[in-house]
This record gives sequence, C-alpha cells and structure tokens, in this order.
Amino acid sequence: METGSPRPLDTEKPASMSFLGSSALLGVLHVLESLAGFLATLAVTAVFGLSASSDAFFAAWMLPKNIGRGTFMGLTSGFLGVFAGRDDNRARYNQATTVVAWGALLIAAILSATSRAWVPLTIPGAGAEVRETSAHVAGILAWLVAFAAMAEAMRAICYQEGNLWLPAVARVLGGLLTAGSVMLAGRWDNLSLAAWGVTAGALLEAGLVLLGLRWIMNVRVRPCWPTGSTIREMAGLVGASLSGPAALVLAGAGERALASWLPPGSISAVSTAHHIVDTVSYLAFHSFTINSIRLPRVGSGLEARIYERLVVLVSLPVTVVTAALASPLVAVAFGRQGFGAEDVRTLALVLSCYAAAFPIIALGRVRLGQSYSSRAAGTVLRHYVVLSATLLGFEAVLLSMGLGLRSFGLGFGLAQFCGLLSLWWQGNRFVGRPALTRQDWTQLLVVGVSIWFGTLLPSSAMMAWLGASPWANWLALIAGLVGCALSLLAAMSLTGMPEARQLLHLVRERLG
Repeated sequence: METGSPRPLDTEKPASMSFLGSSALLGVLHVLESLAGFLATLAVTAVFGLSASSDAFFAAWMLPKNIGRGTFMGLTSGFLGVFAGRDDNRARYNQATTVVAWGALLIAAILSATSRAWVPLTIPGAGAEVRETSAHVAGILAWLVAFAAMAEAMRAICYQEGNLWLPAVARVLGGLLTAGSVMLAGRWDNLSLAAWGVTAGALLEAGLVLLGLRWIMNVRVRPCWPTGSTIREMAGLVGASLSGPAALVLAGAGERALASWLPPGSISAVSTAHHIVDTVSYLAFHSFTINSIRLPRVGSGLEARIYERLVVLVSLPVTVVTAALASPLVAVAFGRQGFGAEDVRTLALVLSCYAAAFPIIALGRVRLGQSYSSRAAGTVLRHYVVLSATLLGFEAVLLSMGLGLRSFGLGFGLAQFCGLLSLWWQGNRFVGRPALTRQDWTQLLVVGVSIWFGTLLPSSAMMAWLGASPWANWLALIAGLVGCALSLLAAMSLTGMPEARQLLHLVRERLG
C-alpha cells in the first residue's frame, strides 16, 4: 500500500504513452467512422428539418439503430473480454458470429413484422399520420439490426487479431452510401427510399468486413454452433454487455414517448442531440474503453490515476465546445435546405444541456473497461440498468417542472452520474472512487475554466463583429476552436501537467 504524496505521473510515461498512442489511433479511426455514420442524420435533418416528417423517420429509425449500433455495439467489448488471454480463438470466432447472426436475424424479422404494433407505442403523443408513416418505414429499417450486429461481432474479431482499420473503412463506405441515398430520397420526399438507403449502408458495411476477414486477414468465418459450456461462458459477459445497452434502448424509446407530447419536431430535436452526444462520446472515449480491456496494466493505483486523468482531460474541450459553441456548431453542420434558423436555435438549446455529462461519461469509461476485462458481468449490467431507470425518471420529473426540451439534456447528465456511482458500488458499500488526487482536480479545474474563456471570448467577439454575415457562424466556430486548442495547451503547460509533453511527443512521433 502506497503512503505519502502521490508519485509523479511522468514516472509512468511508458504506460501512459502506450495507452495514449493506441487510444489515439483508435480515436482517429472512430472519428472517421462516427463522421460517416453521422452523415445520415445530417442528411435527414437537412432535407426534412425539425418537422413531422423527420419525427416519423426518427421514430422508426431510432429503435433499430439503437439496437444495432447501441446494444450490439457491446458485442465488441463483450467478445474482446471472451477472447482475451487465449492464443487461438478461431473456433470461438465462428461460434460467436453464428450465434449473433441467428439471434440478430430473428430480432430483425420480429421487429419488421410487428412494426405497426410497436411504433405507435413509442410515440403516443404524435398524430395518426405520423404514426402510420413511421410504422411503414420501421418495417424496412428493422433489418438494420441484423447487419449492424454482424458488423459489430466481426469488429471484435478484427480488434483481437490486431486489425483496427478494416472495420473503420467498412463503416465509412457504408455511411457514405447511406448519406447519398438519403439525400437522393429527399429530392422526392420519399421516406421509404431513405429507409432502404440506411439499410443498404449497413449491409455494405457487414459485407466488406466479412470479405476483409477472409481475403485480407485470412480468417474464414463459418457457421459453427457452440457447445453448452461455451454458450454459458459467452452469456455471462456478452449477455451482460448486450442486456445492459438493451435497457438503454428501452429508455431511448421512453424518451421519444415523452418527446412526442411536445410540439412537432421535438422527437427529431431530442434524437439528433442524443445522436450527437453518442457520436462524440464514441469517438472521444470509446477507444479508452477498448484499451482498458486490451492493455493489461489498466488496473488500480497509479495506472488508474494516469488513465482517469487523461480521459477527464480529453472531456474538458469536448464539454466546452458543446456548451459554448452550440449555436455556430449546429448552424454550420445542419443549417441548410429545410433546416431553418428556428430549428438551429432549438437544436442548439437542447445540445448545450447535454454538455455537462461529458466529464462524467469520461470518468466511467476506464472503470467500465476494467469491468469487461475482469469479466464482472454483474457490474456491467447494474451500470446500464441504473443508467436507464434514472434517465427516464429524471426526464419525467424535469418535464413536469416545465423545463421542456431542456429536460432531456439535464436528465441525461444526472443519469450518467448515477450510472458512474453504480460502477463504484458493490454489495453494501463503495469499493471504488476516482483515483485522481486533489492536485489533479485542481489542475483539471484550472484547465477547464481557461478553455471556457479561451473558447467563448473569441467566438463571441467574432459573432459581434460580423453580425448577420453569412460567414459569421463559420468564422465564429473556427475562432472558438482555435481559442480552445491554444488555451488548452497554455493551461496544461502553465499548470505543469505532464500530458502536455506527452501529447507533443506523440504528435512529433506520428509526424516523424
């Protein structure tokens, strides 16, 4: 047991550099994936705005998407935990993909056949025309579940074999096909064509990964049903990694039900803001979760302090940009065609309320990765159940208080905090807490305040100077981002944070 003052962080430079370097590579690939995947949302909102039509599409899309991209995204972490520590996993690869393929196809078929029954339940406050249109579109989008699930299962195989780029390339190409199809469908105001485009993009992604496994990585995936003992082993960790996010999927359906009682466009606004937050969280923090599973030194004590400090540091500019630059960010990304000025203000308001959740999400990523790595299925499941239950509870209470669309972002942040507490609570007592010291918290607070003013002041000054210029939002966003980066580096250097030197070293290493 260590006593006395904390050891200097830079005494463990090789560990943090390995974690940072590997996470940076995964982070870059996740950026490309997330941007490609987000093109579909951009296309839908650009064509239909925040309207009854976009509400119908989002209501039909979100459940299959959240199952395929949310619930089954846990396959990557879950199967990495199953594959970890074994020399030869070829048989387990076949068994894993076989189980996922049969299960996902069955779920997709059921959702497609019963879309007229479950869609109205998720949007009870919407009009009859919106419910009818949404049910038809959901029958098509349900097949997204099967293709996305297979892509995520094969992603775990690629990561286990050391190939990080193949799933990213497949996701990008699938996303481009999806976005192009949605934009084409928008010319004829055809939601069904847009739905087929989204489904085709997921099919292309899964097909490319399957071909890549065979012809690039020499991993031949064949049908192979696992034995009873293997199924029980998979069910222990993979089942928790699926059932946990499945609870979040149900909570998301509850969110859309709550939003359906607000004015038209509210479902689209909440779904889009949540998609932005999920996308940013994925590309900023998911690589840390993966590396917490893959790298053996992510444990407790000094290592946990290093990694927790790093993920919280990454979350600070994300938080500031989302809160301080919400209006120019939304205007630049969405403000075109059917997405008007009022839509920009609405979405920016909703998005800014989600910003405070990012540091909480970041703190939980390393802990969640440790739970997967140690095969602590109960901890993983409890985390997601607590997160889902408190999400709907807080949002319902805040809506009853008259906070309107703000309720969803604020409730999301409160739920994330409860989910974080659940990762530290076992039995009847707390067994964990942040490994960060008082000095760490002080330095992070100084950095956070510095980048807040460093981001907000130049952005506000640019908006005041340019006024109604068509370039005002672009230049204000650029000024804010530049100010954020410069103030971040300056604050890190002035407070003596070792991550400043490590980041510069990593950049020189990558460029050199």
